[in-house]
Amino acid sequence: MEKVDMFESQSPREGIKADGWGMILESELTSPESGEMVFSIAGDDGYRLIIDGKELCGDWGDHAETSRLATIKTTKGQKHSVRIEYYDNEYNGILRLKTMMIKKP
Repeated sequence: MEKVDMFESQSPREGIKADGWGMILESELTSPESGEMVFSIAGDDGYRLIIDGKELCGDWGDHAETSRLATIKTTKGQKHSVRIEYYDNEYNGILRLKTMMIKKP
């Protein structure tokens, strides 16, 4: 999971109301280089970013879109578990995740 870009102004799926829903995304990410991997996560209502079982950042509450940054040290080929917990209370459901590598000499 290197990128997530979700905007839901209606129901995310058939049978789910437009407001008051949540989801968990889980994936594995392999580091393409050695250095620091930067995660930028944003959401409209609550979100948490959990890497390798450790919560790195989040904003768990009802709010307009906010964003947070987190960084981990990694080596080329190293695998990391990625988990995002998210909920939408009302209005638009927004969740975004981007990663970027900062190579170290």
